Amino acid sequence: MTEDEKQAAITRAGAYAIADWLETRGALGRPIRSLTMGELERMAGAAISAGILARAEVAWRIGDDAEMARLLVG
Repeated sequence: MTEDEKQAAITRAGAYAIADWLETRGALGRPIRSLTMGELERMAGAAISAGILARAEVAWRIGDDAEMARLLVG
């Protein structure tokens, strides 16, 4: 898996997390500017978490022990 493919997988996971966050809160049809800072922060947190999980999944799938260790240490 190339670096570009890894980044695409991470970006896609983040995008899905944002869409899921918006959809479950009934905010998918609302303009972004109508969201509060707290809502935006929680949405960003969901996307970041999904990105980290996607990175871990990719690292596990390709056997990248160094990346797994780095993700676990933080």
